[in-house]
Amino acid sequence: MRWPAALLGAQPIHKILAVAERTGMVERIGEFVLTRALEDMAKLKTMGFDALGLSINLTSKELARKDLAELICSTLETHGLDASVLEFEIAESVLMRDAQQNFAACNRLARIGATIAVEDFGVSGSSLVMLADSPVSRLKLDRRLVGRMGQNPNSLKSCRAIIAAANELNVKVTAVGVETPDQARYLRDLGCESLQGFVIARPMDIDEFPSFAEQTANHRIPTDLTA
Repeated sequence: MRWPAALLGAQPIHKILAVAERTGMVERIGEFVLTRALEDMAKLKTMGFDALGLSINLTSKELARKDLAELICSTLETHGLDASVLEFEIAESVLMRDAQQNFAACNRLARIGATIAVEDFGVSGSSLVMLADSPVSRLKLDRRLVGRMGQNPNSLKSCRAIIAAANELNVKVTAVGVETPDQARYLRDLGCESLQGFVIARPMDIDEFPSFAEQTANHRIPTDLTA
């Protein structure tokens, strides 16, 4: 999702969400994103892309909605999809702000069959111990850690420690903001399961995806990993 502002140019998602939360529009935008994303998933499914998953960000206000699980189930039913296709991404800082309430909300989402990912992980100081009794099944390494791996030994050590601990807990790891083959190789050697970033692909419209999938089907991504 992007905001093509005429004067300011395309705005990144974190700026869009900040404005949406200040103006009270975040729930309406969230409903639109959920509906549109599942509509696109259903379209891709009719084209033969049955194995795709869908990740959707949740803000603190959306996570606090008492009817969130019901809304998701209703929208899934409308488009003939199962909750197992959904992964909800929640920022580490948001999740830990009110951990008891937010983990309870995550458990409700897990009970309907969705999976939970913690994004921007590794910079807010939370402990991997929290994963032991939580529904979290994926960590998304913060792009700042990933971007500094080649220059900052501590960033590389942090990535190595997080990946190793997550693997021990059977929690998947995705590195975010991977832009170069060198970064991809570092992460592969550290045991990272998947990548997200320009080294895989740039953001694209749904109509561009079938062509992208066809082009990449017959050759390996440079890292041997998938987004």
